[in-house]
Amino acid sequence: MQSVALGMAGVIGSCVAVFHGILVQRLMVRPFEEFFVADERIAAPIRRIVPLLLHFSTISWFLGGLALEHFPKRMNRVGFPCGHESDSRIVLEGRPV
Repeated sequence: MQSVALGMAGVIGSCVAVFHGILVQRLMVRPFEEFFVADERIAAPIRRIVPLLLHFSTISWFLGGLALEHFPKRMNRVGFPCGHESDSRIVLEGRPV
């Protein structure tokens, strides 16, 4: 059950990352590119690195979502230091396992 929840969290995280990437591209990267074209004083390396930096959080979300999606059992075993911390029955049933 926990593996399914982690897998679903990965799917949701990946979908949010794609949507976030589309918004960042349309609302932030394109205006900067237009500004860079208009101002020739900006060097080529800066023109190349700014879009990558703007998409850094998108890339991080997407990779995190893929990790949750593809390795839920490994993350469930190793990801939590104590066994009871990863068990949702404490919250749902109100008693320790």
